[in-house]
Amino acid sequence: MSDEWRTEIGRISEDVLALTKFHVSFWTEAEFNNFIDNMKHHIETYLHIWFMGYFDNSFVKKIEKYYTGPHVERIDMRVLSLPFKKDTLGKKNKTVLEKLSRIGVEVKLREHLHGRMMLLLPEMGVRSEVVIGSFDFTKESFSGEKTNVGIHTTHPDIVASAKALFDQIWKSDDTVTLIDYIDTNW
Repeated sequence: MSDEWRTEIGRISEDVLALTKFHVSFWTEAEFNNFIDNMKHHIETYLHIWFMGYFDNSFVKKIEKYYTGPHVERIDMRVLSLPFKKDTLGKKNKTVLEKLSRIGVEVKLREHLHGRMMLLLPEMGVRSEVVIGSFDFTKESFSGEKTNVGIHTTHPDIVASAKALFDQIWKSDDTVTLIDYIDTNW
């Protein structure tokens, strides 16, 4: 075997090994539901749990069931959502976000926010994860009433990019805290 072939085989082997260092999968409702239903594990494992999207009371019930106890104080749980209007749907959204805020979740709002994402950032030794897709954190998404898809990955570059985007939106002057939004608009 020539040196060129040995070099090429070595490069391919390194590429294959690099691929096994992270995970990528496509999700439908079943995987999304399993992930949300496994919230107890996520809350016990990760230091930062960040969500971006639209939420309803079914999400709050899944979170508040496990978001209690001494381990919660170490967790940075954040929610980015759309501002709400004074109509019936807006009042429901306001109630949901206030419930999340009362249990210790930091809530901010951003106009024209359309992205849907879950970002899980751990202590050392556990892989960071990101899920990006079309799902909302609502009963319709949990129950399969809507057809949603998503991509779940532990790829460090993708997770880092998702974290940077979330941070950028979170810190933007156009993003307001729930309390500030209610004080200004209600």
